[in-house]
Formats: sequence, structure tokens, C-alpha cells
Amino acid sequence: MLPKLIHRLPVVESHGRLYALGVPLWLDPPCRVSDDHCWKIDDALATKAAAEGANRPVALSPSAWLHRCARCWAPFIDVSEARLCSGQCRAQAKRESVRRASAKRSQRRAKEHAERTVTCRQCGKAVGASRSTRRYCTPACRVAWHRARAERAALAEPSPTRS
Repeated sequence: MLPKLIHRLPVVESHGRLYALGVPLWLDPPCRVSDDHCWKIDDALATKAAAEGANRPVALSPSAWLHRCARCWAPFIDVSEARLCSGQCRAQAKRESVRRASAKRSQRRAKEHAERTVTCRQCGKAVGASRSTRRYCTPACRVAWHRARAERAALAEPSPTRS
């Protein structure tokens, strides 16, 4: 029966040394886990699996590397492409990425709003537009324009004739 390959394995740092399942590692991240260390870790994994009652053998993946997490700097063993140690670090990195993108978008929008100017429909004065739908410089100009429009509409209507 083929062993179940373990890719991700936490590593504990204690007294300046690294340990994976109690096996001391003499490596500096990032580097490939040597065969000697891999066999010792395989033995520790098999012992742990047997203690838990597993009926399938387990082994460390031969493509395993020792890494340091890009976010929290914790050591861990995983495939060579891995950069984050856990789901928590991945979630936090995603939140930080979204936060940075949101801040960048907010700065871009603020710059666009600062550069946008509108001419008031009522008085013709140039006004900085805080939003894309702004048409008047003040509420008074807005009210005056709508009242003048209502008067123009009333004058343009033909008077009803009685027969």
C-alpha cells in the first residue's frame, strides 16, 4: 500500500533550533529537506499515525522544503511554492491585500474628484465636484434653477380655450 504523502508540517523553534515532530532539523530556511531528516520525520509520522490508529502508512513528501512564513516568519515544511504557514496567515494576507487595494482605489478616486470641476447651471460659477452628479454650486442655486424652469414651463404651455 502506498503511503499517504504529507505536504504541510508545522515546525517548532525552540532554543534557536528547529524541530519537526521532535526531530531536530539542521537546516536554514528556505531549503529542501534532506533525505536523512526526511527519513527521521517519516518515522515520527508513522509512530504518530499508529498511535492515532491509522490503518494507512504516512510519509513526508519527497518534494518538501523548509520555509519561513512570509507573514509571521514561523518555520514550516511544505512544497517549494508555499509562502504562508497556515490558513490564518493566508486569510490575514488576503485581508491585508484587500485593504491595500481599497486604500489605493480610494486615493485614485480622491485624486479624480479633486481634478473634477463643474459649471453651476444657475450662476455659471466653476465648482469642484465632490460627486459625479453635482450640477449646482449651492442649494440656493439649485432651488432657483428649478423655480425658473417651472416658470418657463408655465409660460410655454398654450392656454386652454373654451368652446
